Amino acid sequence: MPSLSQFALNANIFAAGATDTGLRRQHNEDCFLIDPETGLMVVADGMGGHEHGEVASAEAIRALREFLDQTARGGAADDGTLTDVELKFADETAARRGNSIVAAAGQLQDQVTAAVLRANDAVYSINQSRGLPAERAMGTTLIGLVCSTLDPRNGVGFHVGDSRMYRLRKGELELLTRDQTRHQKWLDEGSIGPEPPKNVVLNGVGPQPHLRPTTFLPSLRRGDRYLLCSDGLSDLVEAAEISEILQQAELRRLEVTCQALIDAANDRGGKDNITVIVAIHT
Repeated sequence: MPSLSQFALNANIFAAGATDTGLRRQHNEDCFLIDPETGLMVVADGMGGHEHGEVASAEAIRALREFLDQTARGGAADDGTLTDVELKFADETAARRGNSIVAAAGQLQDQVTAAVLRANDAVYSINQSRGLPAERAMGTTLIGLVCSTLDPRNGVGFHVGDSRMYRLRKGELELLTRDQTRHQKWLDEGSIGPEPPKNVVLNGVGPQPHLRPTTFLPSLRRGDRYLLCSDGLSDLVEAAEISEILQQAELRRLEVTCQALIDAANDRGGKDNITVIVAIHT
């Protein structure tokens, strides 16, 4: 049975999430979090096999949430393990105080970037402590959105790997992320040579000491519906069906929408773990 939860991230944004093992896997290496205190919603798809993948996804989300909570409270996020790059982002964040929308969005984007770097450091440290080389290291994808708890117009998306974010706006579904995979690279370069498998991820949290996450500003608007998902959904369910399910979402019953998306993936074989978060901007 899927694990479900629904929360209000702020006065305007409501979200629900669910995760399911699927029909072919014995263990669920996905993880998700919806956290009203920090405005964070995030999906992580762990890589590295049972135990490793589970640890990576859970640890990355834990580190993300902890960093954002500490910065939101105005405390020092440095516990003595932050890298120079992370500290640079934290310092820039502290220096960019201002009242304008642009300054507030930039400040939040700096915080989110630093949080993802902190998550990478946390998972990489576990790999080092276990003596796991890069080719066998645990890792995880991340797809998330941090909504300002004070200003409903501000939000920062972040992306590592092949988990995805979709937005339904005025009936039109748009994919806001680009898969960081060998297959997508092959498509971008003109589909020359043999087609590679779709599940070879080129960027992940944890295997390497340095990471450059993708962050973006999705311009939150009233009526928007967002979907964050692992590839257990997007590999099996076509965009047209995803759009149809999201259009039927009801504010107080978002868990029903989550279940419908999971059911759609399982109806098509459920070959992987399936994790979704659905959010509505009211």
